[in-house]
Amino acid sequence: HIVDVVNRLSLAHPEVAFTLLNDGRQLTQTSGTGDLRQAIAGIYGLTTAKKMVEISNSDLDFEVSGYVSLPELTRANRNYITILINGRYIKNFLLNRAIFDGYGSKLMVGRFPIAVIDIQIDPYLADVNVHPTKQEVRISKEKELMALISSAIAQSLREQDLIPDALENLAKSSTRGAAKSVQTSLPLKQTNLYYDSSRNDFFVKPETVQEDIKPLVSESPVLSVENKPQPSVKQAQRSADEGDSEHEKLDYKNKSKLKRMLENLDNEETSTFPELEFFGQMHGTYLFAQGQGGLYIIDQHAAQERVKYEYYREKIGEVDSSLQQLLVPYLFEFSGSDYISLQEKMPLLNQVGIYLEPYGNNTFILREHPIWMKEEEIESAVYEMCDMLLLTNEVSVKTYRAELAIMMSCKRSIKANHALDDYSARDLLVQLAQCKNPYNCPHGRPVLVNFTKSDMEKMFRRIQENHTSLRDLGKY
Repeated sequence: HIVDVVNRLSLAHPEVAFTLLNDGRQLTQTSGTGDLRQAIAGIYGLTTAKKMVEISNSDLDFEVSGYVSLPELTRANRNYITILINGRYIKNFLLNRAIFDGYGSKLMVGRFPIAVIDIQIDPYLADVNVHPTKQEVRISKEKELMALISSAIAQSLREQDLIPDALENLAKSSTRGAAKSVQTSLPLKQTNLYYDSSRNDFFVKPETVQEDIKPLVSESPVLSVENKPQPSVKQAQRSADEGDSEHEKLDYKNKSKLKRMLENLDNEETSTFPELEFFGQMHGTYLFAQGQGGLYIIDQHAAQERVKYEYYREKIGEVDSSLQQLLVPYLFEFSGSDYISLQEKMPLLNQVGIYLEPYGNNTFILREHPIWMKEEEIESAVYEMCDMLLLTNEVSVKTYRAELAIMMSCKRSIKANHALDDYSARDLLVQLAQCKNPYNCPHGRPVLVNFTKSDMEKMFRRIQENHTSLRDLGKY
């Protein structure tokens, strides 16, 4: 809570320099130059700040300004949305709705942007006495303000190139050995940090280089700049969330519903599966196969989700000490509050084979990964694991592993409108037949339906259903 309060104050007053320490470790440091983007960089990190878009709009009653994240940069909850009225942090559901409306369909289902919206308003138009904390505010002309915010965001996003950088993604997979050194814990005076809009990057002014650079905390050799050369590391990027819109998003806070789902999955018994012969696909979504039981229609997404769920459930559940060393370690950047929470919950991550070490400035470093995890999945998988952990308060290792398996299987399964070649389709059916429960996806949706020969003959009126005529009943 303290970190959250300081972060909100830092965003509300970028002209004030804030520094927050916890057990000698710096969690938040802002420059106090009055530049809101610099304040965002101090709280959420430089990587996040570079992907923030400036917005501005006004009318006779309101003046709206601030920054919102590109659609590719989202979070799993609303905690990264900050709305300010005359320099005071407030909560307002309708203004949150206006932010989402500004994005339109650009946001994935269940994902939320990072936003800092500063609203200047005549005090007579705002009633702050709605709640004792003064955080909930009733605003006159609220619809006009909502329209102003939505249009400001929509206009700014229209001016951006919203296609993720393909070269950046290519570099991630093909030039790992050439990754540049990154120093994440240099306590330079941040008043000398400036943003170059033409290059979309932050730089340190030349005179800063002459300063005596020392790590804020010297207890960890990783943080030492003077005595130990920095290893080559790679800044992990959050990938655009490929949320599954084909079924209801799993609600990790609905404990009773989640408990029932996990109990059903635990009680699954191995089933026999018919031998199927694949012969076609429809609309890149459904596979057609025939067997002794007739015609089978398979939902390819649900099928692969089931296959991957059982794979991940087994691998994540294994207590295996064998880890693959990374040639180039990954850096994972979080906000100050998330950084503290993850440190407290780190034993759960260790239980699934993820060992993150503190690296300074709200950053963790990953030097090795479980052997079952593909290297191209590391960035997205680790962020997903951390996000899920941040959403839950108390969770057992067993439940956490099960939740991870559900989430990872969903995100990594083929979606609708994806054409499969014959080999891939047949291979999917072979893998499905080997599943413990091949009939339902982890969310409970059916994987396949069956039309028997008798069903088909009835549909085409080749045979008539048994019935008793009115004449037989003596009505005539």
